[in-house]
Amino acid sequence: MSILNPTPPDRMVDAEGRPDFQWDCDLTLVDFRRMLTEGYDDDRAYGSAS
Repeated sequence: MSILNPTPPDRMVDAEGRPDFQWDCDLTLVDFRRMLTEGYDDDRAYGSAS
């Protein structure tokens, strides 16, 4: 079985640092990751559902 390397963070964001998969939110990749790991349940649900 072959495992793909993860995408480098600099290839996942636009010029402002927003992830390309979160185009509808003004949220940086750092903020997104922080919300998934440290946020309240509602924050984590929002981050993973978007």
